[in-house]
Amino acid sequence: MRMVIVEDENTVAQRLERLATSILGDKLTSLRIFHALDDANDYIATEAVDLMFLDLNLAGRDGFELLRSVVARSFHTIVVSAYADRAIEAFEFGVLDFVSKPFTRARLQKALERYDSSFRQQRTRYIAVKRRGIIEPVDLDRVHFFRGANVYSEVSLDDGVVLLHDKPLSRLEQILPAHFERVHKSYIANVSRVAAIRQFGNNAELEMHSGERVPISRSRIADIKNRLI
Repeated sequence: MRMVIVEDENTVAQRLERLATSILGDKLTSLRIFHALDDANDYIATEAVDLMFLDLNLAGRDGFELLRSVVARSFHTIVVSAYADRAIEAFEFGVLDFVSKPFTRARLQKALERYDSSFRQQRTRYIAVKRRGIIEPVDLDRVHFFRGANVYSEVSLDDGVVLLHDKPLSRLEQILPAHFERVHKSYIANVSRVAAIRQFGNNAELEMHSGERVPISRSRIADIKNRLI
């Protein structure tokens, strides 16, 4: 795992480093600490990252302005913050977990276990995407489906607009709520936006309210039909 810690309090950053190293052992292949997000952004612009620990108050900057920027990236984000009253808002923007300060080793371990597990964060309401160079939150109610596009994902909206998200389907799946279903290796569909199921012999597809069609893997047809019919 390639990890980045963005924390302006040096003692907290060092404790995160020490505990993460102890918990992950050989799984942790690299770890960098930054005390400012601008420095972290310069690093992640050129280096691959799997997981970021992010404080929400960095030298007085608006934590949620920063949060929207990092959750649009390909990696997962775990917030470590004293502002526990803003945890729900953070989850709505698609963080993997929110660890309140002060934190214990056990709580940090639980957060790290979520990275590799089938755990699904159910409270995401928005997907942050970069559009014309600006990070914008997109309400998940507008999303009909996601389609895998190599290491990215295409986001298909209700008005026919298709946006690109930096996260691959496997990472999106961990933060999307339960009404988003992995119906095919290349598709995650919003089942609340399904108009009908069309079956042709051994093959089937979803017809979305937009009129677009989403294929269903043969191994998933029975489960999807049971859920929707």
